[in-house]
Amino acid sequence: MSGKCQEFYFGGLVGTLCGELSCVVYCAVDYVHSETSVTALMVAAGRGFFGTVEQLLNMGANVSAHSSNDWTALDWARQFDQHDVVELLETHMYDTCHFCT
Repeated sequence: MSGKCQEFYFGGLVGTLCGELSCVVYCAVDYVHSETSVTALMVAAGRGFFGTVEQLLNMGANVSAHSSNDWTALDWARQFDQHDVVELLETHMYDTCHFCT
């Protein structure tokens, strides 16, 4: 496993995130953990996996979902100082906002 790959435990699945979604095909893009309400987007955002966040957004991941502590993926990225991911999420939210002017 390369230095950028990390094993994770998510919703009963053990997998590896390497900046690609080879392991995420086993669950829905907006799968919510039963105890924490964390989504794959939140995990990737908090860990700073820019490419994975980008792929999840392209697959239609819900950026407005809230975990049990009321954080969104954007909050997770901010909390863990993932500045590039924060910018990506903010840009995506602005670009997909139908009510923004």
